[in-house]
Amino acid sequence: MNWSLPFLDQRSATDLIVYAMLVAIVTVAAIVAMRKRYSFDMFFGFLMMQFLCFAVVENMQVATEYAWDIKNINDTQVEIGKWISRNLPVGISYATNDIGAMGYYAPADTLVDVMGLIRPESATEYEKTLSPDITCLWVLNKWRPQYLVCFNEWFPHLVHDGMRLGMLEPIHTANIENNLTCGSPGVKMMLVYRVDYSHIGDVISQARIHLDE
Repeated sequence: MNWSLPFLDQRSATDLIVYAMLVAIVTVAAIVAMRKRYSFDMFFGFLMMQFLCFAVVENMQVATEYAWDIKNINDTQVEIGKWISRNLPVGISYATNDIGAMGYYAPADTLVDVMGLIRPESATEYEKTLSPDITCLWVLNKWRPQYLVCFNEWFPHLVHDGMRLGMLEPIHTANIENNLTCGSPGVKMMLVYRVDYSHIGDVISQARIHLDE
């Protein structure tokens, strides 16, 4: 039941009804059969059928989860990667920590990795502070990419201060329906920000962040 909770807004109610019906059918059949002739093998078979019922419903849920996982990625990283290729100038650099699908559809040679999946320096910086906000700000200050692609929930303080102080300007949004794989279920959109470095000093100062050169 705990595993089923993420599916309550999709189809787990249906799955649980199907599971209850299967269990009821197997139970009634087992009671009728064992009243006629009880044996340990028959009782063991009844237990195995109960596990089979659970496996059937679980696979229904796994199939649903897999389909939504793919749709979540297509709606965000793939959509934004294609948007970058179509709408931004050739040779621009952009920072993100989704370097898979986005790097495939958008120019990978101008991708700046925020969390250190392909840039060890970013990972080292994150180990110092364990703060995604500070790490992202350090990456922006060091490599100066023209754009930042992220979920606001990944870097809430940086995005809030960056927009308030004029460093970040949202220029494109990709919405997520029934988010299962892109961070927490509360994440509803992925955004592309244009970065204005004339205001980065204000963000660093007001955030009271010391960035090592």
